[in-house]
Amino acid sequence: MTNDKLPTKEERMKIMDKALETHGDLLSNLYVRWQNEKEHEDFKDYEKVMKEKVGSKTFIKATKRPFGFVIQLPNFPYKCQLFADRRGIGWRSV
Repeated sequence: MTNDKLPTKEERMKIMDKALETHGDLLSNLYVRWQNEKEHEDFKDYEKVMKEKVGSKTFIKATKRPFGFVIQLPNFPYKCQLFADRRGIGWRSV
């Protein structure tokens, strides 16, 4: 894949699966903590950790519902959200 070519659907799926594999533990751990501490902790602190771990060039914003963050990957035609809920972790285009 070159810089001027958009990845195929299959390539995008693999890239996002890899992103979820890379950030899944972080996302799960922060989600569980947020569920236990949301009455006492500031969500901005969670956003700061997410941005630091994901990287400011990729990270766009953190989200409370669903819990997670939105990223923009190079050469992707859309933004993606990695999220956690009581069923597990996942990703979707946004």
